[in-house]
Amino acid sequence: MMEQRTNTLHVFADLLSYPTGDYKRRAEDLFRERHVAGEKSESLKQYQEFLSKTELGGVEELFTRTFDMNKNTCLEIGWHLYGEDYKRGEFLVRMRQALAEYDIPESVELPDHISHCLKLVAVLDQEEATIFVARFLRPALDVILDNFEAGNPFKSLLRTLQLYLDEEYQPVDNAPEPDAALHQPG
Repeated sequence: MMEQRTNTLHVFADLLSYPTGDYKRRAEDLFRERHVAGEKSESLKQYQEFLSKTELGGVEELFTRTFDMNKNTCLEIGWHLYGEDYKRGEFLVRMRQALAEYDIPESVELPDHISHCLKLVAVLDQEEATIFVARFLRPALDVILDNFEAGNPFKSLLRTLQLYLDEEYQPVDNAPEPDAALHQPG
């Protein structure tokens, strides 16, 4: 179960990173995931249709316009939680430390990019992962999804991720506030 969860999170991380040559193949991996069935597969249809009709260059262009050129839908989790507040800097430092501690290589993206966050969740134990999702990913995903324009197929990908996280990491009643310090594994 843990291995399957890790794989699914890594596929989402890849699909929420700048599209490369194997992007569509990775998307196919997600479409075949048994954990992405039912309501989750329904929410993924718009994204799936977009990929089937669009060359990689078109996917790259929409990805850039959606996530890199629009601060309201960017994929930096800390931005959506803290904006320009000093707490974002603190979050970035703690994310970098956590990535290093778990030997998760950083990409060209900032440490608070959703791709890094998902890879971190994949290696945390269930309790820590549930808390991380509740403190950081859920609140940021809510903001990002609220800022999407209608009809953008990447919204359906993020909505599918949201549904997946809700199923795998059940919300906790007493989740700490989003501005709580990033748990430092110890």
